[in-house]
Amino acid sequence: MLPVVFWFDSEQATVLTDFFAKHKPRVLINMQHMQNGNARLQEFAALNIPVLQTLTYRDGNEQQWLQADQGIPARTVAPFLSVTESWGLSDPMVTAAVEDGRVTLMAAQIDSVLHKANQLIKLQQLPNSDKKIALLFWNHPMGEKNIAASHLNVPRSLVEITQALTQAGYTVTAQSETDFIDIAQQLLSGVYHPETLPDLYNRGLAKTLPLADYQQYLTTLPEDEQRALVNRWGPAQKHWALHSIDGQLQFVFPAINLGHLTLLPQPSRAGDPETFYHDTKVPPDHIYLAAYRYLNQQSINAIIHLGTHGTQEWLPGKDRGLSVTDYPFLTVGDIPVFYPYIQDNIGEAIQAKRRGRAVTISHQTPPFAPGGLYDELRDLNQLIEEYQQLELGAAQQQTQNKIIALVTELNLHQDMQWQTSQLTTEFAAFLAQLHDHLQLLAQEAIPLGLHTFGEPASVQNRLTTVMQQLGGPYYATLEVDAQQVFAVEAEQITESRPYQVLADYILNKNVPQDASSALLTLLQDGASNFENLSDPQELQALLNGLAGGFVLPGTGGDPVRNPQVPSGRNIYAFEADKIPTQSAYKAGGTALLELLKQHQQQHSGSTPKKIAFSLWSSEALRHLGVVESQILHALGLQPRWDQGGRLIALDIIPRQQLGRPRIDAVVQVTSVYRDQFDSFMHLLAGAIERLSQLDEDDNPIAQHSKLIEQQLLDNGVQKEQAKQLAQIRLFSNQPGDYGTGVSKLAMASTEWEDDSVLAEQFLSRMQYAYGTQHWGVALAATQGNLFSQQLK
Repeated sequence: MLPVVFWFDSEQATVLTDFFAKHKPRVLINMQHMQNGNARLQEFAALNIPVLQTLTYRDGNEQQWLQADQGIPARTVAPFLSVTESWGLSDPMVTAAVEDGRVTLMAAQIDSVLHKANQLIKLQQLPNSDKKIALLFWNHPMGEKNIAASHLNVPRSLVEITQALTQAGYTVTAQSETDFIDIAQQLLSGVYHPETLPDLYNRGLAKTLPLADYQQYLTTLPEDEQRALVNRWGPAQKHWALHSIDGQLQFVFPAINLGHLTLLPQPSRAGDPETFYHDTKVPPDHIYLAAYRYLNQQSINAIIHLGTHGTQEWLPGKDRGLSVTDYPFLTVGDIPVFYPYIQDNIGEAIQAKRRGRAVTISHQTPPFAPGGLYDELRDLNQLIEEYQQLELGAAQQQTQNKIIALVTELNLHQDMQWQTSQLTTEFAAFLAQLHDHLQLLAQEAIPLGLHTFGEPASVQNRLTTVMQQLGGPYYATLEVDAQQVFAVEAEQITESRPYQVLADYILNKNVPQDASSALLTLLQDGASNFENLSDPQELQALLNGLAGGFVLPGTGGDPVRNPQVPSGRNIYAFEADKIPTQSAYKAGGTALLELLKQHQQQHSGSTPKKIAFSLWSSEALRHLGVVESQILHALGLQPRWDQGGRLIALDIIPRQQLGRPRIDAVVQVTSVYRDQFDSFMHLLAGAIERLSQLDEDDNPIAQHSKLIEQQLLDNGVQKEQAKQLAQIRLFSNQPGDYGTGVSKLAMASTEWEDDSVLAEQFLSRMQYAYGTQHWGVALAATQGNLFSQQLK
């Protein structure tokens, strides 16, 4: 492996493909604050190589980082994790800290990154026939006869995966679905009946790790971890999973070799498979560590964790930014991990990525039974995912309040034997239990089968899912009562008119006679949704990852509310078009009222007519749009969201309903925000332009627009252009430009004497106006600085 260190100008769209035109790299390791991520994502996909993310801990030195609960401080999660995940970077590893004011590499951490890179290169270079894969399947609900993960048909998925591996040239012994059921049940018998382990070993259904090897391994762990293991589980030499094999004591655990594929159930966290699997405090049992140690000794080239969700990513250690000595990293070491994960469990998929070192491969949910409790469960799941993304603050509190309100409305807390008063005082503990309870409820609420990895649902089930995606507007155009359509058994839905019209259009390309334009649009949307459901891309993504390729990033979410969410993607949580959230909008209203109250106290009760705001990407991600919401409240705008929580419009609140004069807003947008949240900027720009034309006696937006328009006319700007520019309130860098240059100028303070130089620099770089008719334009030098004029 030959390392090449390079720096590039992020403004260039094809800098990586140009730089590596003659010599393609094997792996990219990012060690900087990357910008222009959309361009980089296209290049990563074109290069088709893994991109690893490294970070620096700037809150202290290495020792302080080792002792910290959070290896990556909360304030840096948004720019250095959330955003980069959306560009496809994976396996975030803290590799440096600050010692005596200098950034200093941490040897063990950087070694791990390099070893991981080397393992990924092996995936590219080794013939598939020589690669060794370990597949650990998750089994939930518990039971030796139950072989399933979260809505995943594990036996059929094993058939599809092993067939795909065989066809790709891997040395894997093919099995039928019946064979896999039999094998899995025998393996699970060793988990639930450990006394059978010696017999399983004799029949080739178990593997061993010598006690001596394990004890030697324990000596390499930090002393506090060695003590914790012994204090919780006792000395390793007295463990129940030890048996005398070939004249020595060895840990025995269920596993089988199918050619070069090692298949095993993920070991139990605590011996008992039904306890501690979600616990991040209790150390793993000796047998858990022994099984993973065995895999590391076998020169395994990749691990597949099959099924949502396993336990490795929930082991004790830092919340994020883990050390190589934290249990999640100790188990898998530097082996590449690929994790088929259900697409609607975004929050825990992020856990698998950040703590489990995994590249997730999203898989589809099964087809849903319509209506009933499941609609409320979707709302609750969406709120929980939103809560998990937020930092402490008003927006998180608003989301917590919504969760508690919905839980009490559905009486879920009573089912879980929680008192109403406890929901607030012990919310963190309740939320953890609520997740497990929702999993059980969801399983009961969906009678339409399980998903098979790599396989789309049946045509009939895809069509009924599309019907739910189209929802109320579709039934209304057909003048049909949706409740009557679904108030029958699932198989009878196919006899309904909505189903038959949709099926005839999608399958036979027949357009209904006298179809309205609204119905035709809905049918076209339905056809697009059907095509998305028909192309899972799951096996392709897994095979590409196992070949050392780049797994495309993608959002997750419930497919009924998010019809165009693809599967076969490395899941990320950040979705720009969901900002601001409903909770953030409410919190932003409270924050604006507080701001106005302070202003009135300081200015004899007067209310400002204009406020300047600054929008930063990192703040938007931390609070999911609280500052944006302050702007909307100031202007008197009401967001409109679709059923998936995406912002689709900004409606003007009537003056009488608003109850006060509007407040004009001038918005400075950072260059990174401009790149990531341009959809919000477009909506806001359009709304401000409408407000500028609104005839209200006390409308400062219209008044200021007319004033600026006249100034522009006086400076020689053409009439129509002057009117359009005067209505713009959003300003940033020129497209493709980043930063203000102020900090650099401030460092050269010996070259200037007046602070106005800094202001001029800022106004000059930020003068580019962003509106619906003009995107990133500035006035001619002789016509002035529009940003400066709007700030006055």
